[in-house]
Amino acid sequence: MRHLLCLLLSFAFISSSGGQSFFDGFGVKGGLNIATIHGGSNDFNDGLSPKTYFHVGVYRDFWLDLDWNIRAELLYSVKGAQNRILLNTPGSNEEEVNYRAGYLSVPILAQFARGNFKFGAGPQIGYLLDEKLVVDGETSDGVLYDNNFDLGIVGNITYTLLMIDVELRYVYGLTNITDIQFTDPNGSPVGGPNLNNGVLQLGLGLRIF
Repeated sequence: MRHLLCLLLSFAFISSSGGQSFFDGFGVKGGLNIATIHGGSNDFNDGLSPKTYFHVGVYRDFWLDLDWNIRAELLYSVKGAQNRILLNTPGSNEEEVNYRAGYLSVPILAQFARGNFKFGAGPQIGYLLDEKLVVDGETSDGVLYDNNFDLGIVGNITYTLLMIDVELRYVYGLTNITDIQFTDPNGSPVGGPNLNNGVLQLGLGLRIF
């Protein structure tokens, strides 16, 4: 909880600091996450596919001049992936497994504006709030995500029309999400030394003031 509080205080400090500009603004946003897991071995990745989740939150813009701004966001963002696993039991078939991890994420982006478009990049830190494992529709506590923090790099393109943003973003995870060593039905290790989040986001933002 101490780390979570520090994350929230960091966003509050960024949102309240700096001089106020006429173009600065506060808004809400949300949209789709097309989430997957990258890294690992071929055995782990063979059945892996993206899974659609969501993100929702608020943002604050700070304009440095007419071309550049800094955007700070506070998001609840769901990451994970879908996999098909052959269980090590007699006569068993493949089962669909969905990994679901909800993060409180704080991206800080530097954005360059040209016309109605903005091009941005920057770091993102996330704190794991909840995790679920869904196997053929049955939900249980997650077993994959045992690292509370997720550090990533963000790149985005935004089209702005009046008070509305339409955004395409990719978040490339840098942090190993698990220390668990998985095995195949023969007992051989799969998964590799590092598994990382990857999320393609399609979102809409609305400036409130």
